[in-house]
Amino acid sequence: MRVKDISEPEVLEDDIKELLIKTDDEFYPPLSERKDTKQSNFETESKKTVNQYLNNLLEQNVIACFRNDKMIGILSFTDSTPDTLDTNEAIYLSTIVISPKFRRMGASKFLMGELKHIARRTNRDIYSRTWSTNTASQSMFESEDFDMLKRIDNDRDKGVDSMYYYWEV
Repeated sequence: MRVKDISEPEVLEDDIKELLIKTDDEFYPPLSERKDTKQSNFETESKKTVNQYLNNLLEQNVIACFRNDKMIGILSFTDSTPDTLDTNEAIYLSTIVISPKFRRMGASKFLMGELKHIARRTNRDIYSRTWSTNTASQSMFESEDFDMLKRIDNDRDKGVDSMYYYWEV
């Protein structure tokens, strides 16, 4: 497995789109119902395609993970955080997604390792968020030594909270 910082993510646009389509319904709300990667209002729109989310993601920094020259996962991040966080001097991890058949093989660890390297090099903390029913994501953040910053009850739906995590340099 290898990771690569993608300076022009448009080169991998078709592969990224395929991955987002494959995992769309694993997100809450689904990516196809979101306007962008830092959306704070989770009222969903009518079912669309992942194109709007993809276009927003392609404007960010992207790190991709490959196995035998096949892209199996991506991580995207920006230099600005959602309005619900009180910091600007940070990296905001907006999306991490691994192809279902390559999960539990260390791809997210590779991607997070590269992001932490960037954070150390630029002396910036990392922030991200997930939802309360996404136990896989919560476990990943905990295994990567992220701390929970705050939890917003019923933020995404009744009984589905938003959970904000951070990793300090």
